Amino acid sequence: MKLLISIFLLLGIQSQLLADFKLVCPPDITISCTEDLSDHSRWGKAYTEENGHITYQHDCKVVYTIDECGVGTIMRTWGVMSPETFLWVTCSQWITLSNANAFGYRDISFPPSITIESCNPQDSLKRLPRPYDRPSWKTNKCAKPMLNYTDQVYKISDGCVKIERTWKILDWCVYDPFDNPGRGIFVGTQIIKLITKDDSASIYCLKDTIVIADKECNGAAVILPPAILHSPCNMPYIIRNTSPYATDSLADASGFYPVGTTKFYFIAEYACGSEIKCEMTVTVQSKIPPTPYCLTGVIVDLMPIDDELDGIPDRGMVEIWASDLNKGSFHKCPGQKLRFSFSNDPSDTHKIFTCDELGDNEVEIWVTDSLGNQDFCKTVVTIQNNTGIPNCKGKTLQDKKLDFALALHDAWTGKSLQSLQLQLENMTDHVMVNSKTNLSGEYAFSQLQVGESFKTHVGVKINDLAGIDKNDVTRLKDIITGKYKEVDPFRILAADINSDAQLTNEDVILLENLLLGKIRHSELSVPYILIPENFQFSELNKVLSEYSALKSNIIQMDELQTRQQFKVVKTGDLNPFGVTRTKQKIIGETN
Repeated sequence: MKLLISIFLLLGIQSQLLADFKLVCPPDITISCTEDLSDHSRWGKAYTEENGHITYQHDCKVVYTIDECGVGTIMRTWGVMSPETFLWVTCSQWITLSNANAFGYRDISFPPSITIESCNPQDSLKRLPRPYDRPSWKTNKCAKPMLNYTDQVYKISDGCVKIERTWKILDWCVYDPFDNPGRGIFVGTQIIKLITKDDSASIYCLKDTIVIADKECNGAAVILPPAILHSPCNMPYIIRNTSPYATDSLADASGFYPVGTTKFYFIAEYACGSEIKCEMTVTVQSKIPPTPYCLTGVIVDLMPIDDELDGIPDRGMVEIWASDLNKGSFHKCPGQKLRFSFSNDPSDTHKIFTCDELGDNEVEIWVTDSLGNQDFCKTVVTIQNNTGIPNCKGKTLQDKKLDFALALHDAWTGKSLQSLQLQLENMTDHVMVNSKTNLSGEYAFSQLQVGESFKTHVGVKINDLAGIDKNDVTRLKDIITGKYKEVDPFRILAADINSDAQLTNEDVILLENLLLGKIRHSELSVPYILIPENFQFSELNKVLSEYSALKSNIIQMDELQTRQQFKVVKTGDLNPFGVTRTKQKIIGETN
């Protein structure tokens, strides 16, 4: 039976080849696995041709062999009955599904680079928004992408970090670690910058400082407080200074500075190269005075003057220059030019002596250098009338003496001060006169010579550190550094510990030594400051200079004024009853 069937099939095939009838299938084709498979006719239809007449065949058998990645084959098989042989004729089309180029870079959007500036950029890195958090892609049925990344961290500084994030996408439908390990892997790089930054940051430094050079001619050792950066978010930073004389190039600009003014900056560097500056000026003033030496025992004869031209001298006169009384005055600092005068006014260079000055005359010879530093010596000029000028007998001094009283009260409280020791020094013979307390609680002095000058000397009997503590040191530093702007003239006077009419670091050192017991309050050059009762300062920035020019500690005995009142400020006591300070704005602060 099988043999008969085979013979008939063979005869049928042979008849098909000989007959003018055929079944034609579309050719095999390879398509992308992403194609829409709902209509196979897109890739052709089978048809029969009989004696030139074509008939399309619509029905076919479809067999799918496709894996989970959409890759495989589709076999379409058509069958018809030959009208000549009545045998069943078939043909097939093979459609191959390929995933080559089904998924690639064109389908992927890698995250763009980003710069994060905040107080805590590391925390923001954990919550990156789209599209910065991860890649995105267009998915299809024949790709299975998997995602991973690696970070390469570059730390430029504590507040400046660069992250090179490499994203890697692997298509498991294509990747084959053995046959083609490089296929199906897609790589993209994202740059992430983490910058610790605070826009409200401000740098604080001592704005201006004046230092006195009283030991070295070429300058002075200057101790400065370090510059500080204020930042609520505690961001990392480095402070450097541009001073050519600083021992260290960082936040401390202390060093040996020359005489003159040096301007420089403190520069705070933070984030990735951001800077904020604070300008500072250091002025070193040379206060090394000249060393005066006077001639002693100078005797000068008056020159006769004949005003009426009658041959008889009417008066006598002689002109003496201060430089004539110099005896080798010098200055330890080279290059200083010296000027000589009879007072602290350098223009007071000469004096006219007449018959009124017959006898001994004590004079002061002031020596002033190029920077205005001064010192003086005293000598006696004896004026004689050896030429016999008539009626040249000199002046007669009134031998009149008066009692005098001083009333002292606290500048802040107005309370009477009766526990001080008060003396007057006669500026002519330098004899010290002690005071007594009168019935009114004032300091009384008896029998003072009219017309003479007296210098006050104030001391204490007990507890000369009362009211002075470390809070005064803090207050003084705040005033000098400009952290607080002082508005009380009495406190400004109390802050001038060395009484040089300037507020500098030397005042801080002196006040600290006072508290440490290295010096006593009574050893200060001016332990108590006397201010005339009715005196008013014109401006806060002129308090020290106006008081220095006031010379309130010099009393001129006058018949018309036998009593004076003074306000008293204790040097070093900057906060007698907790006066509120006024804050000064810091550079870089916002309102």
